[in-house]
Amino acid sequence: EQSRRMNTIIENVTQLARRDRVNPQRLQLLPWITEFIRQFTITGKHSPELFQTLGVTDIPICMDPDQLFQVVGNLCQNALRHSPEFSGEPLIAFKTGYDAEHRPYLDTIDWGSGVPKDIADSIFDPFFTTTAKGTGLGLYIARELCEGNGGRIECFPGEGGVGTRFRITFARAEDCREMAAGMG
Repeated sequence: EQSRRMNTIIENVTQLARRDRVNPQRLQLLPWITEFIRQFTITGKHSPELFQTLGVTDIPICMDPDQLFQVVGNLCQNALRHSPEFSGEPLIAFKTGYDAEHRPYLDTIDWGSGVPKDIADSIFDPFFTTTAKGTGLGLYIARELCEGNGGRIECFPGEGGVGTRFRITFARAEDCREMAAGMG
C-alpha cells in the first residue's frame, strides 16, 4: 500500500512538469463537456446520469484539452468521493458562463459534504489531504495546470451551504493564438 501511494506521489510530481509543456487550444466548451462525460463514465464505469448540465452553452475557451480533462477529472473524482451514494439523482453539475471581466468559466458543482471553512484556505496547498490514502497533490496540480494555461481555479461553498462549487476561469479564446505563440 505504501509503495502504491509513493508511486502515485511520484507520478503526480512528474505531472507538474507538464505545466511548462502547455498546448493551449481554442475549444468549444459544450462539445468538450459532452466528450468528457462520455470518457469519464466509460473509464470510471460510472453512469452518465451522475452528471447534469445547468445552463451550459457553447462558449469558446483557451486551454490545453488534456490538462483540462485532468483538472475536471480530479474535481469529479473528489466530488464522488465526498458525495452520498448514487441513487439515480445527479451528483455533479456543470455550468458555464462569463465572469465580470468577460472571461469564460466552467463551474463543477456537487452536493457532497462540502469543504469545511477551517481548511478551505489549504486545499490547494501541496500535500494537503483530508484522507489517509490521498496524496494531497490533486488540487495543487489542478491549480498549477489552470495557471499554466492563463486561467485560475477557485473553490466556493455550494448553494444553501450544501456541497462545493469549483470554478475554472479560462483565458479568453481570442487570446489563444497569442498564448500558444508565447509558449512555443
